[in-house]
Amino acid sequence: MIREGNDISLLESIINFSDDAIISKKLDGTITSWNKAAEKIFGYTAKEVIGKPISILIPPDHKFEEQEIIDKIREGNYVAHYETERIKKDGTVIDISLTISPIKNSKGEIIGASKIARDITYRKKAEELNFHSQQRYQQVVENILDGLMIDDPQGKVLYANDQFLKLFGLEVADLENLVLEDYVSPEFREILRDRHNRRVAGEEVPATFEYEGLRKDGTRIWLEVRVCKVIENGKVIGTQSAIRNISDRKKIEDDIIKLNQSLEHIVSERTASLEAANKELESFSYSVAHDLRAPLRIINGYSEILRKEYKDKLDADGDRLISIIVNNTHRMGKLIDELLNLARLGRKELTKHNTDMNALVQLVISEQMAIAGKPIQFDIGKLSPVVCDSTLIRQVWSNLVSNAVKYSGKRENQCIEITSSQKDSYIVYSVKDNGVGFDMQYVHKLFGVFQRLHKQSEFEGTGVGLALVQRIIIKHGGLVWAEAEVDKGATFNFSLPIIDHIN
Repeated sequence: MIREGNDISLLESIINFSDDAIISKKLDGTITSWNKAAEKIFGYTAKEVIGKPISILIPPDHKFEEQEIIDKIREGNYVAHYETERIKKDGTVIDISLTISPIKNSKGEIIGASKIARDITYRKKAEELNFHSQQRYQQVVENILDGLMIDDPQGKVLYANDQFLKLFGLEVADLENLVLEDYVSPEFREILRDRHNRRVAGEEVPATFEYEGLRKDGTRIWLEVRVCKVIENGKVIGTQSAIRNISDRKKIEDDIIKLNQSLEHIVSERTASLEAANKELESFSYSVAHDLRAPLRIINGYSEILRKEYKDKLDADGDRLISIIVNNTHRMGKLIDELLNLARLGRKELTKHNTDMNALVQLVISEQMAIAGKPIQFDIGKLSPVVCDSTLIRQVWSNLVSNAVKYSGKRENQCIEITSSQKDSYIVYSVKDNGVGFDMQYVHKLFGVFQRLHKQSEFEGTGVGLALVQRIIIKHGGLVWAEAEVDKGATFNFSLPIIDHIN
């Protein structure tokens, strides 16, 4: 209980320590009291405002508001509480909450009014921000490309956006009694109902899955759905689903599957045909080889007889002609051997093992040096070892190195460079020479059977060697290619996949 002698001082203390502005005024609007909180909220000291009209706090667009309040107070119909705006000393407009009470004299006559003002600017801004945020979220939900839907634990639809309605061909009225089963094709209803019940029960169920949906007109569409639980106060009260039409994607996937099946069938047929053709080619090659070798041996034999027994009767031109016949029979014999090698390659199984490429290349170079009979500069880098069929790869090196020796043979300083490098999961080997090179517009002919870029009179060859190289490398899962410039040499490259070493 407050003692009488301390009533005024205690009330004054309460007023001055209040966080709310407490202001009193006469009926003509003159300010009569102004506490510390009023100074803090409005920026004026008590000395600056006492005796001044309350209108100094009122923004121009609220100029009639104070007079209406005073009129109501005079009539005894004052407004107890409301929210409005006021202006501070620095011109800032703030939102305030006002509680108004009449001040009466000893006779009970109303002589003024008391106001309790609270700054609610931050609250109003928060409310406005929240309102706009809700509007933005609502706009996002309504304009998102996915259909959004919320249902309750029983599967009854509680909310659906416009995209959901468009997706299933529905009207707003259709949502009245719409349940889970209504937009799911019969084959998937039991699955989705089971997942829904398990999810509502708190089990962990895959969040994203695909199923076939059912439109209002009976049309079936493929859908991708992402589902999450709606939880309130720790309890699952339903689920929220984002639904996307993936019918076009599923059709493309089905078309790809069908295309793959067709391709597999075609490849299977072509493989069978190719195997049959290879067998036929091999049989044909053996037959041709047998049929050709016999007359070649006869031609070669009679040529040698002519050369020996009629040596004294032949002039220089006759001897030259016999040499041409013998050389061409040898060339034909070599061609037959290479064609047989090419035919055999198709059915030869690879025997792979760890291969020291530097050692393999050195053997090939020794053979080529013996054939050349003259010094040739070989610059050999550190060649990466690889798992391969060394017998076949030796044939590759032999063909590429012999070509490099042959096509650079007319250079005074004949030089051949052999290197390797790693590109992704492949080792690339290169044979570079400083020979005659070739025009790159004809590079596509290089690896064809009997395709040659130089005349036989310039450089000897059968036109089978590079075709054999390509088939061997492809059989290993690699590639072969060439780069060159006329009269500036050529570089032949081949790649082999990196395979774990075989112990």
